[in-house]
Amino acid sequence: MIPVIEQIKMQIADKCVHFNGISNKSCKKDIEYASVRSEEKPYKFPCMKKYGMNTCSSCKFLTPKEVEAEANRINDDNERFMKSVIRVKEHYRKHQKPEEEEILIL
Repeated sequence: MIPVIEQIKMQIADKCVHFNGISNKSCKKDIEYASVRSEEKPYKFPCMKKYGMNTCSSCKFLTPKEVEAEANRINDDNERFMKSVIRVKEHYRKHQKPEEEEILIL
């Protein structure tokens, strides 16, 4: 199994910094995805390294150092969030009423 931090790095490293999801009409640089994607289906986009396309002059990928920093930031945010959830859960358990025992599922 691939560690979560490594999965985060792979996802970050594979996408252009302007990519905001193909459910949008255009990227953060306002370049329409339809204008740079492949013609054949399933569509391939230059926004993802795995396709090896060079059809967008604005395409930019993070350096390995930038990927590392961003992955660490995301991982730290996730850890802080999980610690917060645990604190809320512990607080709730201390203060819950007997009839509320089954409410806490976390």
